[in-house]
Amino acid sequence: TEVVNSAAWNTRIRSTCVAFDGKLFMMGGQDGSVRYNDVWSSLNGATWNEVTGAAGWAARDLHTTIVYANSMFVMGGNNGNDLNDVWSSTDGATWGEVTATASWSARYNFASIVFDSKLFVMGGYSGGLGNLNDVWISTDGATWSEVTGGVGWSARSAHSSVVYDDSIYIMGGTISSNVWTLGFAPTGQPSGQPTGQPSGQPSGQPSGQPSGQPTGQPTGQPSGQPSGRPEALKPAKLAKSFKDTVVTAWCGGHAILLS
Repeated sequence: TEVVNSAAWNTRIRSTCVAFDGKLFMMGGQDGSVRYNDVWSSLNGATWNEVTGAAGWAARDLHTTIVYANSMFVMGGNNGNDLNDVWSSTDGATWGEVTATASWSARYNFASIVFDSKLFVMGGYSGGLGNLNDVWISTDGATWSEVTGGVGWSARSAHSSVVYDDSIYIMGGTISSNVWTLGFAPTGQPSGQPTGQPSGQPSGQPSGQPSGQPTGQPTGQPSGQPSGRPEALKPAKLAKSFKDTVVTAWCGGHAILLS
């Protein structure tokens, strides 16, 4: 159902949107030539109000926005240069700089998520380093600890992530259709190394639009993997906890994960 044909905010790509404090918030992005640092809110997705036309953070796209600790956090992205700053707000109008330079390298097209009461930053693209597969965690957005500098999944950007069944799922990105989990996968997943992982990564800078679609469905839990909620994450444990899962089914161009 189309909620509105032409929202009040300018046509744009690579913006971010979160639900917070009973409202939808949309912020940043670009229109093909101009980057934005405006913030808009809506109660129904149809009527939008500009919260601010110029947030404290620099205009950017390919950033992430996430809700954590009763605040919205804007992290990284690109404004002509790769960024690794972190900003937070409780209303979308007033923003405070949490850190100008987080410990993780400046990047865009990365994934961020909240899991185990922590902020996670995973992978992405850095102009100086190329595609990345590092994982960083923080409890406040200011101080970050690197969990692993090279997890099992290949370096990638423009991927997606979601929390499901007490696990973090990493899916697709940079011409791949594999799915990885952190934590305990659904019951019944086969053991062993899957055969569906790409053998290499394309060179060059991604455009922000993944060119491959995830195809498939994980089939359950690895043999011998305990059931239940994962223990509190520790760097050594996390580095060993990513399990590659071949995707074997797809629908409408999107991966489907079922318990």
